[in-house]
Amino acid sequence: MRLSALRRPMNKPFSLFCAAIAVKFFLTTGPLGAQLASLQHEPDIQWITVTTEHFWIHFPSEYQELGNQVATLCEAVYDPISRSLNYYPARTHVIVHTRTDFPDGAVSFLPWRMELHVTEPQGNSLGSGDSWLRILIAHEFTHIVHLRKRKGISSLTYPFLGDYNAFWQQIVPPWFTEGFATLNETRFTSGGRGRNPVHWMQMAAPIQTGEPWHLENTNYHSRKRMPPTSMRYISGYYLSYFSDKQFGSDIWTKILDRYTALPFLGLGRIVKSVTGQNLETLYDAMLKEFPAPSPEQKLFVRSIRMWREPEIPEDQHSPRWLDNDHLLIYRKSFDDLPELTLIDRTGRLHPITQRTLSKQDNGFTVGTGVIVWAELHPHPRFSATVYSDLFLHEMKAGKTSS
Repeated sequence: MRLSALRRPMNKPFSLFCAAIAVKFFLTTGPLGAQLASLQHEPDIQWITVTTEHFWIHFPSEYQELGNQVATLCEAVYDPISRSLNYYPARTHVIVHTRTDFPDGAVSFLPWRMELHVTEPQGNSLGSGDSWLRILIAHEFTHIVHLRKRKGISSLTYPFLGDYNAFWQQIVPPWFTEGFATLNETRFTSGGRGRNPVHWMQMAAPIQTGEPWHLENTNYHSRKRMPPTSMRYISGYYLSYFSDKQFGSDIWTKILDRYTALPFLGLGRIVKSVTGQNLETLYDAMLKEFPAPSPEQKLFVRSIRMWREPEIPEDQHSPRWLDNDHLLIYRKSFDDLPELTLIDRTGRLHPITQRTLSKQDNGFTVGTGVIVWAELHPHPRFSATVYSDLFLHEMKAGKTSS
């Protein structure tokens, strides 16, 4: 009876609509978090698979202990993360990448999987007090549960779209997709970016200058003001966390339940129907929780200008005092090569050395008269292999060696 009913002419427009969604989703979407879907490994790797209640863990055979650790952590986060979204997904693939020095993670579908680059970040970019692996898995599994969640209307489209049904969840604003995952990585571990002062600083700095980021600017690049992609993690986290405090820890569960059942209404309308406030009002209230600068602070900040124009919160991970009068930072912008720079107490910039233009989200360390950092170099053939070269810069001589 169900098959015959689906063949009636009155259902053809709906079927065509679902097919159009599937085509659009296929053409416009990819892995969430990083472009890992086409990674290639050297052919010498022998893979082992460990099957748990909710996961298949795939890892190189020489990393049995690491594979078991990933399996344990995946099962540990399954229940709290699934409960936070009121959805318990079927078994998920987990691929453990070990031949890279670049910490990262992503999710993708066909089949549903988490791709984990398990090298721990050199800089303390994710907070402290818990293992990097637990934080990484909590974040990526939040994406898995969110994208696979279906209810109401989105359940009706699933037989037509299959895994492409994730279209409904992927059209929510990026600040929510990444911000809520950052909230989960923080509240379900004892680390996470929500505990990182640099994370807080990048949200607070524009507020301190009297020019806070608008909510829409955190989703899309603006011609006038161009926030980097990290802003969706930062502002999204603080809006999610603020709502969590205001309305209770299950507020986003209620919002996602209603949105998933009626996705065509849009996330904004659903938020207002559940909380009684629109997103812009909530965001403005969240901004007011950050301390306002005094007139002296405003004058001080405007005279120093920690960032170049246009004002971009840059990835200055772990700034460090080189001595009592100089702060050492790693600075990037859209029109300059990455560089290590000193800022003195008057706000003057003193460039130390420029770095190779490549993936640079590594930390650096300071010794007596020396600075040491790593630069990543992808394998020219096998894209899953990315190793680092160490560089040492002698401050007095101005000499850099590898």
